[in-house]
Amino acid sequence: MIRATALRLILASCGVVLASEPRVKWPLRATVTDLHGRHVAFQAITLGGDLIIQVGQRSMLAHPGQPLPELSALPRGDTLRATTPASFPLDLRKGSVVFFTSSRDSIRIAIGRNPLGSVDSVIGSGRRLTLRLAEGAVAVSAR
Repeated sequence: MIRATALRLILASCGVVLASEPRVKWPLRATVTDLHGRHVAFQAITLGGDLIIQVGQRSMLAHPGQPLPELSALPRGDTLRATTPASFPLDLRKGSVVFFTSSRDSIRIAIGRNPLGSVDSVIGSGRRLTLRLAEGAVAVSAR
């Protein structure tokens, strides 16, 4: 214990900053499916949260035949239109994200911590679902 404290003091005096915990850029993943296995059109808007979408592809010089996806956060107020099944990385620390359908069909959203949204997952279903953080935990409210 004393050695670890001494090492931290030495590193701090040299200007080295130690992170207390690693920060993940997009700590959550939402998977959107239909209740009955069909393809359902849905939309998503951000109310401060980051919903990460693929905006294009770029080539790698080493592998020109295997393009890499270009990812970007959906700008606040813009609408994403997609069909089920779909999966999106997201970050709800700055606000919420709303998923909704314009038809009578409902959607199911499973949201969990990365990798692949499988850790501490929360599931909600309905025609309009709001994903947000409540006291550090993911909350899904349906309307």
